[in-house]
Amino acid sequence: MNAKASIFPHPTEDFSFKHKVTYGPEEQDFHTDPQFSILFVTTPNLLCHVGDRSWKIPPHSILLFNNMDLHKIILKTTDRFERYSVSFKPEYIEAFSTKETDLLECFFLRPFSNPYILPLTDEQTKECLFHLEQVLACGKDTVKQKYGYDLHVRFVLGEFLIFINNLYRKYHGISSNSAASSYRLIYSVINHIHSHLNDDLSLEHLSSIFYINKYYLCNLFKLVTGTSPNQYIISCRIMKAKELLAQNLPVDSVCNIVGYKNLSHFSRIFKQHTGLSPKQYSKFKQAGDFKQK
Repeated sequence: MNAKASIFPHPTEDFSFKHKVTYGPEEQDFHTDPQFSILFVTTPNLLCHVGDRSWKIPPHSILLFNNMDLHKIILKTTDRFERYSVSFKPEYIEAFSTKETDLLECFFLRPFSNPYILPLTDEQTKECLFHLEQVLACGKDTVKQKYGYDLHVRFVLGEFLIFINNLYRKYHGISSNSAASSYRLIYSVINHIHSHLNDDLSLEHLSSIFYINKYYLCNLFKLVTGTSPNQYIISCRIMKAKELLAQNLPVDSVCNIVGYKNLSHFSRIFKQHTGLSPKQYSKFKQAGDFKQK
């Protein structure tokens, strides 16, 4: 398989940029990115899986993943696969946000059926490529030697995020009076869920940790994410269980790690969401025969 790549790593590893071309077929494993990621793809015939859902990606689309989105991208044909990837730590840029303009809104505010994919028009594609060229230019050694380089890189990234958030708001019909101010609290709740899958994640417990009425928390969570806390927790536990079973861990160990105290209950929930028992899933994964439900 022929491939080429241009890579611009920021010296502090807070920010990186890649332009990569390969040729399919290609399939990633399910994974989460350690940083927030913006992926611009030009290739047709791509599939995007996030959790237990999947979509066909139109050519010339932006994909948005925060550091908790379990996802993979598949190209089943032998087509040329071109993508631009921008990754950054949220704290690297969030200081540039204001009350009126939150640069991370598109990674958090997600009460939509598909908040991960932004199809672009021809004009939007041209503007997107302009911003990506600006990012790439920041990687040149002559630019790195200039006074103010560290701020310049953040300014360029900030401009790109303003462009993306404007697209995101227009595509999803988000008004300035939306619930955007509330999503940071929900992001903290989500972060806690991912870090404590083996712990008590009842609504009562979460409301006590974050000092918020449980009914208000439940309503706010659904407003921001499009799903209830309980549904989200189950989905996270099943996704984590899939990851561990694919590594051939014993079913009873996986059951405990993802927070289920009863093996039969875990098996029943797992089968409801995947169509297979945990043992069947593990067996098929090891044999390479598994097809995602």
